Amino acid sequence: RSKRRQVSPTYSRTNERTNERTNKRTNERTNERTNERTNERTNRSCRE
Repeated sequence: RSKRRQVSPTYSRTNERTNERTNKRTNERTNERTNERTNERTNRSCRE
């Protein structure tokens, strides 16, 4: 058990970095979708 605890801080740090990268990608995708929707709405309102 003690060994695991010693290893875990570094591991969790690495995990955090990986998670941040993944989160950024996911966020970008979500943002793109949201932007598309907003654009569609804006376009509609402009046409009307």
